[in-house]
Amino acid sequence: MYKSLTPNMMVTDVNATVKWYQDNFNFKFANKGDGLDTPLDWAIVEADGVEIFFQKVESLTEEMPVLKGKEIGASLTLYIRVADVESLYKSVKEKVKIVRDMKETFYGAKEFAVRDLNGYILVFSEIEG
Repeated sequence: MYKSLTPNMMVTDVNATVKWYQDNFNFKFANKGDGLDTPLDWAIVEADGVEIFFQKVESLTEEMPVLKGKEIGASLTLYIRVADVESLYKSVKEKVKIVRDMKETFYGAKEFAVRDLNGYILVFSEIEG
């Protein structure tokens, strides 16, 4: 029945957001037919089967008027499972805003959390075994 979950995150600058995810976490720009050479209203990035949509405030609030006036960011975290979380942490810790350093959790995961340029919290986690 269910096949995937793809967050659609409201942002002020789609192009800058795509570039941040490309530069820091090796996500690939996945829009069909679009390029990053013009201002975008929306975009998809993808890495190893993980997809994230970004949509400009004006575009998203036109589609979903219930979001008008809402602050960008969210009271949730995006939890992304990865292989070799320690290497990922070492590669980004000087480039991004770390909001929770690498730690081992009570449920046996190693993870760290960052804040993206729009205020969203991404948790990168690895559970061995």
